Amino acid sequence: MRAHDPAAAARGVIELWDLRVDSAWRRRGVARALWAAIEAVATAAGAPELVIETQQINVAACQLYRAQGCELVRVDRSAYPELPEEILLWWRKVLPVHDQATSPRVTPYGGLRAATE
Repeated sequence: MRAHDPAAAARGVIELWDLRVDSAWRRRGVARALWAAIEAVATAAGAPELVIETQQINVAACQLYRAQGCELVRVDRSAYPELPEEILLWWRKVLPVHDQATSPRVTPYGGLRAATE
């Protein structure tokens, strides 16, 4: 996780930095499967929400995030001064609350371990 918002990171919010699917594998459900796996790990880790950034020119990503239950929470028309035609879009998905005492935890390297460890 690379946090744009240190306060959100301190609350345990998980920021997806990049979610890409090779063009040869697009339109086969790979992005939805990756999203589901990320969401499952984040939920099990007790993260309150996931956030991800994209641009308005990435229509497929916007459609994916909306279909996965994300809400558009920020629009920044001046985020990319070198690319004035691109608009930054921040998406957020609030995750269900889990009992961390019985859920697996995420290690600093992204692996899972049992909550009793």
